[in-house]
Amino acid sequence: MEENLALSEKATVEEKWTPYVGKYKKTWNDGIVFDGAWKSHQPHKGSVQFKPDLIYEGTLKNGLFDGQGVIRYPDGAKFAGIFREGKKEGLGKYADLAGNVFEGTYRNDQLNGKGSRKWPNGGTYVGQWKHNKANGIGTETIPAADGKVDTYTGQFQDDSRHGQGVMTYASGNYYDGEWVGGKRNGAGKFVWANVENIDHFRGSFVDDLPSNGQVLFVDGLTAPFPGEVEGAGENWIVDLCSSATGWFESAKERKARREAPYDAYPIKDADKNAMTKVLTEDLWNSLRRRLTAEGVGGFWFSEAYLHPCLTGTQLHDCVLLDNHPVGLVAGSVACYTLFRELFDPVLASLHPKYETASHVSDLDPSKLKTPAAVGEIIQTCTIRIDRCFSGVPFGVAINSEERRQVESMLVKAFSSIEDPDVAGAYFPLAGSESVADQAGGMQAHEQSALEADGFLFSKLDCTDTREWPDARGVFCSTTKQTVAQINAQEHCSLTASCTGFGIPGLFLRVVKVLKAIEKTVAKEGDYAFANRYTLLAPHILTPPVQRVHLDVFVSCLHPILK
Repeated sequence: MEENLALSEKATVEEKWTPYVGKYKKTWNDGIVFDGAWKSHQPHKGSVQFKPDLIYEGTLKNGLFDGQGVIRYPDGAKFAGIFREGKKEGLGKYADLAGNVFEGTYRNDQLNGKGSRKWPNGGTYVGQWKHNKANGIGTETIPAADGKVDTYTGQFQDDSRHGQGVMTYASGNYYDGEWVGGKRNGAGKFVWANVENIDHFRGSFVDDLPSNGQVLFVDGLTAPFPGEVEGAGENWIVDLCSSATGWFESAKERKARREAPYDAYPIKDADKNAMTKVLTEDLWNSLRRRLTAEGVGGFWFSEAYLHPCLTGTQLHDCVLLDNHPVGLVAGSVACYTLFRELFDPVLASLHPKYETASHVSDLDPSKLKTPAAVGEIIQTCTIRIDRCFSGVPFGVAINSEERRQVESMLVKAFSSIEDPDVAGAYFPLAGSESVADQAGGMQAHEQSALEADGFLFSKLDCTDTREWPDARGVFCSTTKQTVAQINAQEHCSLTASCTGFGIPGLFLRVVKVLKAIEKTVAKEGDYAFANRYTLLAPHILTPPVQRVHLDVFVSCLHPILK
């Protein structure tokens, strides 16, 4: 301490005369006063008073605090403990008038090692210290209501909860996980006390709030967060508990459409595709019992729902395809949320900007910009757009009644189109009985014409072939330049084509059809959509505009292609 060094210097330099031994009171020129025993011309034991009003009482050596001593500070604070060569070194206790108390092992004038602190409000810390701050393993208590306390046991860094730790709240709830800067940050588990049915929430936290994860119930059922359970802001603990309780009650009422006979973990090669890299056995067990509101869910195995050239496993609302680079097909809008622990990482691995992406839709044909010279090199243009509807499962999970509902909505939409550029007729597949005034489906000559034009689809083109060919068909415009396949792979696959370069005109035709669909669908449903995922479809690589196809002259060497 500077005060010790100053005393030593005054004793040996400015003042030539000092007592050799005995009790003696001495005042230096700068006002420092020592009153006590001397030994070998040095203050040995007594009281040293510095200006302003800082007093040391205890033993000294060579003019420095050394041994047992007490420092009384001008503000009324007090330190009592062991000193070595002018510094706190050993056990000691510091207390101020506000009620702060520090007690423990000091090294080099600071708390270093085991120690404790007590705050004026009654809070405490007991544990490891470094450089006068809580660092290492310790236990902190924080006063709560009704005389109770919150208790944290775990790692600290620079006086903050930092690292692994457990906070047990006065309510009995507790959090076990990672902390950064005094807040829940990282992976963790939150457990509610005395809450029926809910076991805990586990997942990641950001600045004290849950970011994503799942709620686990006492019967082993799980629910994704965010998704079908929610809770945010300062009251997230109460809100998430309430939301999870409501979801659990709702989930108990959900009835599976079909029994799930396949329970075993199906993955044999974890590196086979994007899905197998994500779907661990733990995740499989976590997801397989979930049911969507429509009553589809749970893992089962069946080739009846898959393309003939594929085999795979189904999670009623999504299909796990073994022989596919992605390996995952959604069965409804709900599976993107209900099975988000599977879909999110698969999508993130396929789309680099997935985590920050959002969908922006603009159907204004006037904003299309194309080079003028491009028309010289294009033979044909084709635009294909896929659409699915909310409230109705996708092909792999849809039932006969729902498939007919989709067909009915689209037939109404196509029938309402009066613009001669896109108006046309709907042709149910031969054998379909779903359209009353077209029972039996299209006629043989109509089928031949559609096949010749390449507009028809067959079982081999579809993942879902149940109740074939019911509620499936083709809309074809009078010009044969706009075609829509209904209930093939998607609810609706719209294709517009032309000869030469005509993307602006094609896009305008597509917009006309989409607006007619939107006008009809708005009365009975809506497009399957989520801002983060964009317009949704079964195949998770399927964007709103699936394909723009251009045929160019083989001999063309136009610079635009270079």
